[in-house]
Amino acid sequence: MKHYDKIFLAISVLACLAGAGVYLGMKPDAKSSAKSSSSPKGAEIARWEDKTPEIKSGETWKAPEPDLVAGWNYDLFNSPETTWLTADSKYIAKELPPPVDDPFGIRLVSMEMPIFPLRISTVACSVPPVLEKNKDGQKIYRALVKFETAKGEVVSLDFSRLPGTRMEKSEEGGRVLIKLTPKKPASLVGQNAAIKSLSIVKGESETGDGTKYTRYMATIVDREDKDANVNVGETFLRKTNVLEAVFQDTDSTTQWRYVEKNVPGSDVPQVEIYTRASPGEPYTSLGSEPSFKKNGATYFVKGLDFSTQEATITKQSESNRKTKRPKVRQQVLTPEK
Repeated sequence: MKHYDKIFLAISVLACLAGAGVYLGMKPDAKSSAKSSSSPKGAEIARWEDKTPEIKSGETWKAPEPDLVAGWNYDLFNSPETTWLTADSKYIAKELPPPVDDPFGIRLVSMEMPIFPLRISTVACSVPPVLEKNKDGQKIYRALVKFETAKGEVVSLDFSRLPGTRMEKSEEGGRVLIKLTPKKPASLVGQNAAIKSLSIVKGESETGDGTKYTRYMATIVDREDKDANVNVGETFLRKTNVLEAVFQDTDSTTQWRYVEKNVPGSDVPQVEIYTRASPGEPYTSLGSEPSFKKNGATYFVKGLDFSTQEATITKQSESNRKTKRPKVRQQVLTPEK
């Protein structure tokens, strides 16, 4: 053997001995014995046991119970079947029981165009009215006009007590026209109305039978309306520019009066809402918004149709805590008979 072969062999033997020593030092027994000398740190974790009952042979998969609160039920393999609720405008799971009917909460009591508060009952005067002078030398006219209210009350206005009344007289087509106009509108006691003028027309019937007639017409200003002309003996006038609807709580005697008034020159009617605790009590104003509240719900008046006696109302309930969205329903109400 050559000299360099002996050196190479010696180096190889030393490398093998070193590798064996490292291997013996890294054995698991050595590691565990080294670690076991110190206590474990942290809480011990209990062994988990699977307590799920075993599924017996032949059993079928059972669908989960419906979630009545959330309103939906999802199966593992099948998508939920739904049905459409027209009243609530939403879908619900088909297997759920029908929802409990939620009462709308209000009913329509009446819808009408209110009548003008007065009509002429009688007029006592000569034609033309007798012109006199009082003790102060002022001109007065003998004309007594009586008005009847919708409640059957009678109020009167004596022109002889109105100083400064102006009389205009004219003839037209064989008729005599006389108009008495106070210096300022004369208030009618307790009626919140005033008379602006009294017109008297005297003529002959157009039938040609010689029948003569005398007609009276008063121009009255009302606290809410523009001028209205009322005649003797005619039925009470309707305020065609005003529409009123009265609603009542289905659980109590509380009422709401919705007043809609058309104003010349505007396409948007004026609205006023009133309320009272029970019929017979005076109304108090809630403002000009077309809505009112009851038990947390807000009712919006969307439209009134006098010809069909229909009121379109939207009910908006309080926001649901789960969905954060209010529930909205709409119904068309008619007066109960």
